[in-house]
Amino acid sequence: MPEYLRQSAFENIADVDFEFDDEVGFNLIFFYKALDKGEFAEHENEWVTVHKQRVIEYGQRYDDEKLDETLEIMPGAIQLPVNQKYLPRNPPAKMVIVQRTGNGDDYKVRVRVKRPNENLIAQLEYDFYDIQNNGKMYSCVIDTGAPQTILPYYIKKTLGGGKGWSTIVAKAEGYGSSTKQICACRMFEISIGDNNNWSKWVQAKIIVWEKKPQRSGTMCSYW
Repeated sequence: MPEYLRQSAFENIADVDFEFDDEVGFNLIFFYKALDKGEFAEHENEWVTVHKQRVIEYGQRYDDEKLDETLEIMPGAIQLPVNQKYLPRNPPAKMVIVQRTGNGDDYKVRVRVKRPNENLIAQLEYDFYDIQNNGKMYSCVIDTGAPQTILPYYIKKTLGGGKGWSTIVAKAEGYGSSTKQICACRMFEISIGDNNNWSKWVQAKIIVWEKKPQRSGTMCSYW
C-alpha cells in the first residue's frame, strides 16, 4: 500500500470526522491485502469497487456522476485500480504570489462556498487561520492560470462532510507535493469578493487539502 494511502486509512479509522470514515479505512486495508495476495490478477486493467470489505464489481473508473451515485447508495465505498500506476493524481499545483501583480493576474480575495440549493455557507477571509491545526495560515488568492480550485479542509468540515466527496485521496503534485488532496465528485457553488461586494454564485468542482497538511503557508487557488 502506498504510504500516503496507508496514512489515509489510519486517519480514517483513528480520527473519524464524518460517518463512514472508518469504513473507508477498513476498505482500503481490505483492497491492499487482496491485491498483495494476487486476488485481482485477472483484472489488471480494471478498477475494483469495495464496500463493507467485499468486492462489489470490477470495471472502468467511475466518472464523478457515477461515483457520487455509488457513494449515495454505498457510503464509505472505495474504487481503486488494480494497476497502481493509475492511482488518482491531480494536475501540479503552483505556489502563487499573494500580492497583486502588474498585469492583475493574482490577488487576494474572500471566498464563500456552499452546496447548490442549500443555505449553509463556509467563508474564508483573505488570510484564514485554521485554529484546529495550530493556527495554520491559508491565503486566498485568485489565479487565472490555476488548473483547479484548492481550498482548506475547513470547507469540507464546515459544510458537513461526507456527501459529494471522493473517498480516495489523491497525491498532490507540484506545490504541496507531499500533501494529500480530497476531490469533490459533485459541483459546489463559489462566490468571491472583497470588503464591499460579492460575485454571483458560480458552480465549480473543488479540491481541499488534507486535514493537517505539513507544508506551511499553503495557498487557496481559485481558477
